[in-house]
Amino acid sequence: MSKRILIASFTFPPYSGIGGRRWAKFAKFLTKAGNQVQVVHAESSRPKGSLWENDVKMIPTQTFPTKFPVILETVPEGLLDKISYRRALRKVKRASEGSPYDRALFDREAFLSAMSKSIDAFSPDWVIITGAPFLLLKYGLDLIREFPKTKFLADFRDPWTWGEAFGYKYLTGSRLEFERNAEKSVCERYHAITTPSVEIKRRLQDSYPEVSDNIHLLSHGVDMDDLGGEPAQITECDYLIYGGNVYRGTEAELASIAREAFRKLGIKTVVHTSSVNIRSNSDGLTVLPSIPPNQFYQKVKSSKAVLFPIQENFKDSVSTKLFEFAACQKPIIAFGLEGDLSKLIEEKGLGRFLTSPDQTVECLASIQPSENDWYRNYEFSRVTDQLLNLLD
Repeated sequence: MSKRILIASFTFPPYSGIGGRRWAKFAKFLTKAGNQVQVVHAESSRPKGSLWENDVKMIPTQTFPTKFPVILETVPEGLLDKISYRRALRKVKRASEGSPYDRALFDREAFLSAMSKSIDAFSPDWVIITGAPFLLLKYGLDLIREFPKTKFLADFRDPWTWGEAFGYKYLTGSRLEFERNAEKSVCERYHAITTPSVEIKRRLQDSYPEVSDNIHLLSHGVDMDDLGGEPAQITECDYLIYGGNVYRGTEAELASIAREAFRKLGIKTVVHTSSVNIRSNSDGLTVLPSIPPNQFYQKVKSSKAVLFPIQENFKDSVSTKLFEFAACQKPIIAFGLEGDLSKLIEEKGLGRFLTSPDQTVECLASIQPSENDWYRNYEFSRVTDQLLNLLD
């Protein structure tokens, strides 16, 4: 039976940002499955031009204004920017009880107003709120009281109180207690909790055993439309490729791998990204703007191998890109932090994990294209069926 589903995601197309990808895809595939879907999202300071804008162009949306200081979403470079950053940080620290980096800090009234109007007009069977920012999940507790006949699902895309990002790593005292109390209330009062991470699910179930049956794994997925259909015939070309954010702490190793491949084997590296912390250089590394997924993955299919940086926040979870790279059936060269993700790549025969750029030449000589169809379990049509079974 079809359902009426209201999704709240702070970041969402047409605004750029990887945070909008997960529920843009679910919105697309829930609609394709015959459900009615609407979305509430923030009017972002990010530029428009999301890579997933076409996926949701027919889905009704409503926005709410956000007041978080834009300067705090940047890494200040010059003196004036650093002064502005410190002033803004003092402002949000005075206003916040928990993490001062939660982007929904000043948006409670605007968010609740937009959500209440949407629920009144749309009468959804389920409301799905995804975090981060996690204050949206806390604000949702007011909606649960206001609309007792509606079911609410909280989606944890990232770790909350124990996470490395959004300032949680450095919280102590009353600020940490505030976030822990909020997390506890969300887990205990929402009708269901989902997360794409086995580690997050385990952590939440250990922390809140009395509601462990309400905490579910809901994986990211691969949209075959983004890949241009079935994998192309395997070819071998003279470049390595990566696309997406280049996180601070991984850019130096990426550049070192590119240098090793170019100087010793003449193999170039191409990176498509909007990140500003990595640049083209004379050692075979070319940095280009992001391009639409179907264009990027056609380039992946004709590459020699795919580079896959693993940073702290994602070392123990399975990312969307792994499914997409695996579906292209090109060998993956992973590097960065070792964890569950790096082990999975090697266990599934998807590629190699480098502990040092010095291993680049040996790796390129030995890796083979993957023929593992493991990724098919994570096609978005199948993952969406899992979500619908949960909502039943």
